[in-house]
Parts: sequence; structure tokens; C-alpha cells
Amino acid sequence: MSVRPITLFTGQWADMPLATLAAKAAA
Repeated sequence: MSVRPITLFTGQWADMPLATLAAKAAA
């Protein structure tokens, strides 16, 4: 769980705001 999964998530959750993305990543 490094930057690789984060990149995939950012691509999928591009519609979501960075704030929500950060929460998802932290979860």
C-alpha cells in the first residue's frame, strides 16, 4: 500500500474532491 494503489484510486475517484479522497485513503 504505497503510491500505486493511491494512483488507481485517484483515477477512479477523480470525480470526488481531494478531501474525500484523503479520507478514503486514510480509511
